[in-house]
Amino acid sequence: MIFLGIDCGYERTGYAVFSNTENSIKLLDSGIIFAHKNLSYAKRVLKFKTELQKLINKYKPQLAFIEQLFFSKNKTTAIKVAQFQGILILVLSENQINYKLINPNTVKKTITGSGKADKKAIAKMISLELSLKTKGRIDDEIDAIAIAYTGYLLTKTDCS
Repeated sequence: MIFLGIDCGYERTGYAVFSNTENSIKLLDSGIIFAHKNLSYAKRVLKFKTELQKLINKYKPQLAFIEQLFFSKNKTTAIKVAQFQGILILVLSENQINYKLINPNTVKKTITGSGKADKKAIAKMISLELSLKTKGRIDDEIDAIAIAYTGYLLTKTDCS
């Protein structure tokens, strides 16, 4: 099965694409979808939707794991991220891709053992668990990898 991990944002969205067999997973691709802050909001939306669709067309995932939004002190940012998450869910739905929302604390606890872990701890554990170089990767990309890996582990546990 091919599955995605998505850390949704309106300027940067991290993504990770994995394939899995019975007992292992392999990272196929990861990166960032940039919607430059100098673009109008409408152009950001279109770029985001277009890039998501390209990713889906290339890898044809069957499942996506998305970081669930948490309440933010900056309401304007939270609203914009929620709007982009709505676009993400629309694109996934149009392509008949099932998705699951995963709470950020669940990601932290699953990856590091602590729901209060910071980004450095998550990057270190992702590097160790997946034998993956995290140096030079943007936080949003690492978060997407962690979200996908968490989804995989939780799904694997649910099926056992």
